[in-house]
Amino acid sequence: MAVRNDPQQLGPLFVLVVVMAGALGYWWLQLGEAGRLAVLARVARAEGPDLAGRIPRDSMPLQVWWMARHRSAQLEGMARLFLLCTVLGMVEGSRKRDATPLAGFGLGLFTLGRVVLAVSVVGLLAYTAVPVVMPFVAAACVLSAGLGWASYLLTRGMPRVS
Repeated sequence: MAVRNDPQQLGPLFVLVVVMAGALGYWWLQLGEAGRLAVLARVARAEGPDLAGRIPRDSMPLQVWWMARHRSAQLEGMARLFLLCTVLGMVEGSRKRDATPLAGFGLGLFTLGRVVLAVSVVGLLAYTAVPVVMPFVAAACVLSAGLGWASYLLTRGMPRVS
């Protein structure tokens, strides 16, 4: 029986992620070799002019590895921004928690923070794995905002231990 502010809200998100990963895997498998190379070439042309010659043409696992490695290199460049937004969210969340008169356990905020953190991690994985042209600046803004918001909500709703 579900009650208000029930912390068991990550189950549907997990099911949605599994279904989306299965759909992505099926779409990737049903593309022919020429289709996969065309998709990867479009991503390579949009994200860097010197990347198109490096796409492996031999096998699908190497192509998936190339995509993950290429996007992971971009994520490494965003690591400082992610850390900064996470720390800012934690500081603001603790400031706001200290300013409330009863500063107790905000179960709703804490639960929402867990969900936002899970969605942010899924977004990071999707950015790495999905072979679609994504604007780098927009992806950095959305992912860093999600991580900052999650750390704010988790810190604001965290129980006070005295």
